[in-house]
Amino acid sequence: MATKREPYTFPKVPTVPGMPNVPKRSSLRDKFPGFAPDIPIPKPDPIPDYANRLAAWQVRFPAMSALEFIIIDYLTRKKGWRIGREFEYQSAIYGGRTKFGGFVVDFFVRPNLVLQPQGERWHLQAPGDRARLRLEAMMLTGRGLTVVYLWESDLLQRPDYTIELALRGQQLNTFRNDL
Repeated sequence: MATKREPYTFPKVPTVPGMPNVPKRSSLRDKFPGFAPDIPIPKPDPIPDYANRLAAWQVRFPAMSALEFIIIDYLTRKKGWRIGREFEYQSAIYGGRTKFGGFVVDFFVRPNLVLQPQGERWHLQAPGDRARLRLEAMMLTGRGLTVVYLWESDLLQRPDYTIELALRGQQLNTFRNDL
């Protein structure tokens, strides 16, 4: 004989607790007018339209990274330099990738400065990457070029200072011991 099933009861749906009350303006301000005056807060400056400028540059150079954009944007907008005159982007040196011993550097600033933006994750994670960076720097400096590595953390935190220091041929020593 079939047994009678018990009716199924749905579990209660949890409810979100109410938002806590936001305290209203303190009555102390009314008793002591000079205690905490209402200071008008100025509107912040508009954020530069990096996304549209990056997209415009990526039409011309599709493989451009955000770090490379920071440098190229600084050199073209703030310094007034032009690609092909004062600096070259993705410049093939000593034959590029087609000849043994050739390199493609990210930025070649005339007469003999090489700027290489580097991300910490991609260039410091594996020992082979660190060795490749050191070998590249030794080979380029052996040919009379000054190589400056611009690290991602420095470019994102203080781009103007980092790039100006690099244009003088000096490098921030953020990851000197890691290479």
